[in-house]
This record gives sequence, structure tokens and C-alpha cells, in this order.
Amino acid sequence: MTRRSAASSCVLLFLLIQFTLLNANPVVADLEWQHPRPSSPNSHQGFPKNVRLFTPDQTLASRFLSSRIWPPKSYSSRTVAVDLLGGITKVGEYYTRITIGGQHVRVQVDTGSSTLALPLAECDRCRPSDQRYNQRLSHSGHARWISCVNDLCASDTCASRKCTVCSSRDACCSEENPQACGFLLRYGDGSLARGGLMVDLMAWGNGSIAAPVIFGGILHDSVDFERPIVDGILGMAYEALACNPTCVEPPFQQMVKAGVVDDSFSICITGQGGKLVLGAFDEAMAKGKLTYVPLALSDPPTFYTMNVSNHITVGERQIAVPNLRSGILDSGTTLVVVSKTAFLMLLEHLMKFHCDVPGICGTEKPWFMPAACVKMDPDLIAKLPSFTFHLGENGEFDLVLRPEDYMLHMDNPAQRGYRCVGIMAMESMQAGTDIIFGNTVMQRYVSLYDRKNKRLGFAEAAEGCGGGSSCNSYTQCAECALSPGCSYNFQTQTCREKRGIAGLVPYPDCSGSRCFCRLGRQAGLAFGTVDGFIGSLLIIAVGVFIIFLYSRRGSPDVGEVGRGGDHEPIYPVDDDDEEDGANTITGGNGARKKYLPVPSE
Repeated sequence: MTRRSAASSCVLLFLLIQFTLLNANPVVADLEWQHPRPSSPNSHQGFPKNVRLFTPDQTLASRFLSSRIWPPKSYSSRTVAVDLLGGITKVGEYYTRITIGGQHVRVQVDTGSSTLALPLAECDRCRPSDQRYNQRLSHSGHARWISCVNDLCASDTCASRKCTVCSSRDACCSEENPQACGFLLRYGDGSLARGGLMVDLMAWGNGSIAAPVIFGGILHDSVDFERPIVDGILGMAYEALACNPTCVEPPFQQMVKAGVVDDSFSICITGQGGKLVLGAFDEAMAKGKLTYVPLALSDPPTFYTMNVSNHITVGERQIAVPNLRSGILDSGTTLVVVSKTAFLMLLEHLMKFHCDVPGICGTEKPWFMPAACVKMDPDLIAKLPSFTFHLGENGEFDLVLRPEDYMLHMDNPAQRGYRCVGIMAMESMQAGTDIIFGNTVMQRYVSLYDRKNKRLGFAEAAEGCGGGSSCNSYTQCAECALSPGCSYNFQTQTCREKRGIAGLVPYPDCSGSRCFCRLGRQAGLAFGTVDGFIGSLLIIAVGVFIIFLYSRRGSPDVGEVGRGGDHEPIYPVDDDDEEDGANTITGGNGARKKYLPVPSE
């Protein structure tokens, strides 16, 4: 054990002795859903913002016959930019709520990283957020910065990591707070966050488990790091991934060491939300029993890695894929990610054996490609084969993706009826990982991360296994507005089920980007004023229209009397002037009035 790791363990042990809840009962934390982030060419996370849409060419026969009787012969394609916040697919990112020092924050659950990072109240460059950690508001008695001269702060890292502020021990110090031990998160898509290391009490599952943890307090981040609704990130992989550059124990591992939870957790996700069970597995989430696959961990452990056979079964045939040996299960990845070579082999197989699927063969640009969406009826999608990945050294589990699993519904209203390819191809995969099984897989299979026994468990998910967050569970305008089926009410400042059709002005209820939640309460005041003004105009317009109709009704209809030519004005005369009945009319009460031409002067 190195001096750094020994010092780290001593400090954490001291903290845990101060606060230890010896209660290892399972804890259930709700997972909430949001739309996927836009991916970049160098990142395996998220969903492509620019997609190629394939639309069947219209013929005279296709206008009158269904695709089952007359399948499309060709497709036209175009590249479009889609608004991911509008919901391109039901596969997205999943986050949970925790408290740090008694303060509520929302963090993405990521089994492909190991750091807890949260934006701080004093961060000027961070995305505007309603939920930031403020050390001054902590009431735990544990809140503090880790000093840059503390033994916990890794020495001999400043020069090698090219840090801008260094201590006398050559430790990286925070650029924004030079007295604190610095940390830096940088991802393949170019997003980053930096700040200083802190300690405070973290509670999970409505406070049922808690322990002091070390986390990164963000004082600066890039525009694309923070996401709408989600404040930070909670990594749940192994410690070797939490060196930024100082290595710290991930929060879940710290809680296991504190004895408040067993060393395992399970995840079930759906298109509306999910469930994270800490310390156990809930059998109600699965249709059957778990099948276990041994973990093939690196030394030291990093990701949740398992062996994968280099043969993929496509339909009823097998294809050999060179360099396919290992894969990881990652809740922070949206799609299934493979190398470009592996993807082209899948496409080649489809073009050879599945030409009955329209748009695959006989075209220069088949629609089966990454970042592509095709307009196709469900009966034609069903003609596609399933993809089976054989997991484990001895093929312990067959992970099957059906066409409806890897062809994702496109939920954007402008592209109804399209299905998107849920497999991403990367030019080069990171060392030691040949395939990443993301949320596309995890929506079909419940997964148990049995760290204690070094294995992963899989079972087909029960319908609606993770439930889903109800609208009234959202407390902020932004998270409510971006949640499917929910609308935010400015008058009550609550979230509820979306009702009816939105009016001209998003008031008192609004949803989506029309809420302008960044304006805070001023948005409700502005919309309320505009709504009242428009309402007043409508009332005035209706009143003017009624007065106009009434005035028209009280006027004689000259046109009716004067039909057939021009006539002089007429006026009523008394019955005494009546000369004959030819020039009289009878009213409804029997009274008779006589009308004569106006005498000329």
C-alpha cells in the first residue's frame, strides 16, 4: 500500500468512526428519466444530434396498398438536426436524488465512471441550476475542503498532469481555489469539469443510509457538461477510475466500507424512469431468475467488464467478429457501441441474407447505419433478425436484442413513424473494451451488479419494472417541463399530469421549452400578464360584436322594402290617415300601421 492510499484510508476511517449506521438493509432509490444528451464523434455517450432520415419513395401502388402487400422499393435520405429535448427516443439518461449535507441534488447514475461531482453555489461558469451544493448551508458537521497540502491530496502529480497551480509537494491545487486539492474531469466528447475535493455527509434513499464521502466540488465546467434537470454525476464503478488526479474511493464503495449497505446493487430502467436497489435484488423487477456472468476485472478493477464471445448470432446464423473479446455494462451509455469493423460485418451479413427487408439491398446507401432513422411499418421491422451476444468465458448467458429492442422508436413529433438504429459504431474503441452495452440493452434486461461475488446478473425485465416517476414528484419547473406527460402550473408552482391542448399562451400550465423556466417566477408573471391582456382584448371584442349586432337588428332593412329599384324614405302614419288596405301591414299584436312616401317639399 502506498503512503497516499494509506493516508486516504486513515482519514476516511476516522470519518466513518464518527458516523456509522450499522444498517445493511436494502434501499430503493427511484431513477428518473430525461432525454439523451447529443453525442460527439469522439464519445460513446448520448444520441447523435444529426441523423439521416430514410423515407420510402412514393409510387402509385404504395399510395393505395399497405407496405405488407406492396413493400417500398427505394428510399430517399436527408440529414436533419433533431431537438433531443423534444424526445428523439425513449432511451435516455437516468438520474437519482441524493442529499449532501442535507441539501438535495440530482445526479446521473453512471456505472461507467467512479466520481461524484456536483456544482457549487459559488461556481460562476456553471449552468444555471436551482440545486447546487452550498457548504455554508450544510448542517452535517462534516463539510470541509480537502487542503492542497493534506496527505489526501496526491503528491508528484502536478507536473505530469500539467496543472497550473502546484503545492510544495507537487500536488495539483484547484485553479479557482488554490488552497483546495484540485480535481479535473475530462471526457472523450470534450466536456470537462474542474474544482476542488470536498468532504460531507451523503444520504441516499430518503436518508435511510448515509456516510461521509469525498466528492468533487465543481467551480468551472464546460457548456456541455451539465444537463437540463441533472446537476451532477454519480459514478458507481471501481476506484481506479476515480483518479482526477488524486484517487478517492467512490461514494458507494465508501458506504459499503461504512457498513450501511451490502456490496451489490441492481438497476431496472424503462422509457419513463426506473429503480435502483442498493444492497440487494428485487425479484419483482424480473420475469424470471437471474443468470450470472463472471466479471473479468482488470488489475486494478475499473469497469464492470465481462468476456464476450467473438461470434455473434444473427437470426439463425453465426458470424465471426475479430477482436471481439470483452464488453462492459454501462448505465451512462445510451446505445450499444461497437467498433466500425464489427458494425460493417453486421451490415454485410444483412445485405447477404436479409434482402427481404426493404432498403437493405440494391441501394448505394442502405438505411442500416449509425445515426440513421427509417420510416418503416412494424411488420417490416419484424423481418429483421435478432442479434445474440454470448456473454461469459463459457457462454453463461445469451443476451438477445430483438428488432424492437435495437430499432428505437423516434418520439420527435416531426418524425412520427420512424425507427432509429440503436447501435453506434466508433472508429476505435478504448483499450480493453470491444463492446459497450448501454441503456438500449438495460431496458430489456434487469441487471445485478454483484460486486461482492464479482459477477453480473441478467434477467428479462418485467413490464414497467422500474415504475416511473409521477409528475407530482418533480419540484422544479425545468425537470417538470421536460418530463413526458407533465406540465408545470405557474399559479400553484407544482407539477401535474398534462391536461388538454396547450393554448396560445403557456399559462397557467406549460410544458417543454415553452415554459422558459430559466426566467424563474418572472416567466409566470409575464405569461400571466400576457394571458390577462389577451383575455381582456377578447372580452372587448365580443362586447363590440354584440353591440354591432344589436344596432343592426334595431335598424329597418331598407333593401327589403326598396327591392326592385330606388325608393324614397318611408315613415309610419296613423290609422286615421288610412285610405285603403293595400298600403297597410299588420304587426304581431294586430295593430295596423300605414306607410306612405315622404311628401316632397
